Amino acid sequence: MNGRRLSNQRRKVGNAGVCGHGARIVALTWLGVNAGCARPPITPIVEPVGWAQYLGTPSRAVSAEEMLPAPLTPRWEISIGKTTAGGIAVGEHVVAILSLDRHLTVVRRETGAPLWRRRLNAAGATGTLIIGSRILAGTGGPRGRVYSLDLNGGSVEWDAEVGPLLDPLAAASDRVIAATEGGGIVALDAATGLVHWRRALGGAVRTGPVVVDAFALVATDDSLMYLSLESGVTQVAVASHGATIAPPAMTDDAVIVASPDGYVIALARDNLRLRWKVAVRGAIFGSPAVARDTVFAVTVDGDLWAIPLGNPDGATAVSLNVVVRATPAPLAGGILVGTVTGTVLYAGLDGQPATAALQVDGAVEQQPILHRGTLLVVDGRGKVYAWQ
Repeated sequence: MNGRRLSNQRRKVGNAGVCGHGARIVALTWLGVNAGCARPPITPIVEPVGWAQYLGTPSRAVSAEEMLPAPLTPRWEISIGKTTAGGIAVGEHVVAILSLDRHLTVVRRETGAPLWRRRLNAAGATGTLIIGSRILAGTGGPRGRVYSLDLNGGSVEWDAEVGPLLDPLAAASDRVIAATEGGGIVALDAATGLVHWRRALGGAVRTGPVVVDAFALVATDDSLMYLSLESGVTQVAVASHGATIAPPAMTDDAVIVASPDGYVIALARDNLRLRWKVAVRGAIFGSPAVARDTVFAVTVDGDLWAIPLGNPDGATAVSLNVVVRATPAPLAGGILVGTVTGTVLYAGLDGQPATAALQVDGAVEQQPILHRGTLLVVDGRGKVYAWQ
């Protein structure tokens, strides 16, 4: 069965109430144990804005209007087991993280206090999305599944077996779009998890789809294509101008692709025709990010590139002298870059050498997120940190 409703008999892990020894109740509830006392009514959490796409925004620069707090003050940290399967989702009230050890963890954004934790069927394969009172996440392996879970208690609303998933998932108003390692694309009904359409593409797929207007943008090893969200029919298909292993960034009229072949590429948003192509002399593993009419991308060797959208010949680069796999995070006054050494660097817009903003225990391979004054960083040892 491609999608199935699950009964309410599955165990829910809810918010811990205050009853007697409050700290003990929190711990017992976290472990799924009935503490044996009544809880006060809890107002359900709904995320009015949510985190409905990869890295929070089509530009991949959700932090572009934020100023880095000075000094940075540690707020909280938690361990989620192994590191994340993909990007975290940051709402107004909660943060949702899927780890490689198959656990989906949801914590309160302000305090890091756990709301619930649920074990999925296999290792995490995607980041998380938050839409209203629903969390979307996916697992890998031959029986990889897309999950829709209730934000407030972690109960599974539906899950659908689709095969070995690729990060990220993509969501439209009534569809969830997923890609599998074998080149399959599937559209699920967002309310039920039932398959709406399924396509087998003619080439391998290295990254999940993204939604662009009424289409799913999909990259195979040799092509870029738009598939109709409604039917899955190919609307546009062009030869790729470089391999694609991370989701592109979007502007109002362009699609920006960063390639491990050593290029940053701009395509027209409506028909995917080539606009420009800049050689950056090194592989890029993360996505590009667009802010202030400039594309920012970092090579694995640590060259931070700034490419003006309207003047690609004016591209400049600054060497960070460290290995980088993460997407850079443009801020209002500079750029944050996570590194494999666990150092998060801050590069200003004045061309001065980058400086260390903070240090964590393990490699930082996901984009640092500065959201409404809170900086969130995930390291390679399964810790999530928050500063303000």
